[in-house]
Amino acid sequence: MDEYADDHVALDDQGGGDEEEPNCPEIRQLDADRFQMSFHVASAFFALIIGKKGATKKRIEGETRTRIVIPKQGAEGDVVVSGPSPASVRSAWSRLRLMVEGARGRSEFTHFLSLPLNAASMREALAGFRADCLEKLDGRARGVDASVFQDPGLLHLTIGTLSLMGKSHSVLLLVGH
Repeated sequence: MDEYADDHVALDDQGGGDEEEPNCPEIRQLDADRFQMSFHVASAFFALIIGKKGATKKRIEGETRTRIVIPKQGAEGDVVVSGPSPASVRSAWSRLRLMVEGARGRSEFTHFLSLPLNAASMREALAGFRADCLEKLDGRARGVDASVFQDPGLLHLTIGTLSLMGKSHSVLLLVGH
């Protein structure tokens, strides 16, 4: 363990750093010295949390004095963090959240939102534009032929891109949350 992590947990256990973080899941008290929270993480990030041979998970558990339970490979479900104090559980959750948010920011886009622009007038205008370009350039512009123009029936305006990491993200999008 590094020295900073020991200091951080010690401060949390002494009452410093016990502030509520926004969007922090509820921490339940199981008994006098055991606290627990559960929260959803897309299964695409389980390997990141576990790390090579479990090293990342073990490091976070050691630094925060918590136990992290991750659903088995191929299963969906909540990650469960338990520990001796609300501050230790919150600290582990915060570290996991930052890891996942960082990886999510580097994820490739999986979906896009678009508005179709395939009304008859748009299709006709694009077909006319394509015909004018091909006629006026007539072999004078290298690489410009009919294949470089979008099929008028597929014309759209992309208004946003998304990285959806599991069924729950897709369901939330469909129901509008």
